[in-house]
Amino acid sequence: MLKPLFQIAGIVFLALLVRYFIMAPFCIPTASMHPTLIPGDCVLADRLAFKLPDKEGPRRNDVVIFQRPENPKKVYTKRVVAIGGDTIEIKEKRVFINQVEIHHASAWYSDPYTLPPGEENNRDNVKAHTVPKGKVFILGDNRDNSLDSRVWGGLDADTLKAKVLMVYWSKDPKTGQYRWRRIGRWID
Repeated sequence: MLKPLFQIAGIVFLALLVRYFIMAPFCIPTASMHPTLIPGDCVLADRLAFKLPDKEGPRRNDVVIFQRPENPKKVYTKRVVAIGGDTIEIKEKRVFINQVEIHHASAWYSDPYTLPPGEENNRDNVKAHTVPKGKVFILGDNRDNSLDSRVWGGLDADTLKAKVLMVYWSKDPKTGQYRWRRIGRWID
């Protein structure tokens, strides 16, 4: 009688260990990462990706989960486009890392108009600058509709909570329809 009880307790303990220390589920509330992640996608993320001493830390193109110090209760998801030591510049929506234009297949622009450079608007133009060591420059894949490093500046790499691995569930929040084709998609 006690043996099955201990087995169940062990399974529950293992599940909680994995859930709180190794893998974590997050649901996507906004379209800032469209088309990679869309509202209603639920993802599994690796909490250890940036925490273990033998890990390299964030890499360019990692999709990450993080919290901003001003609002630690809110969780954000964006893509790392530059790491500490990289020089980043955005000219008329074109992203340059270390003076080389980069193209990411998931980068999406919904507005055909390019806003002029200005102090108050960095959406389409960011002056060349070097990302400080220990920081990352992040962008949403939905480049015209994302609050990211163009607004906040570099993000402390220490604030990264996890690396997104896959969509494990997807349901349209407006229609309630399940999006079966999105389930099981690995994120790159």
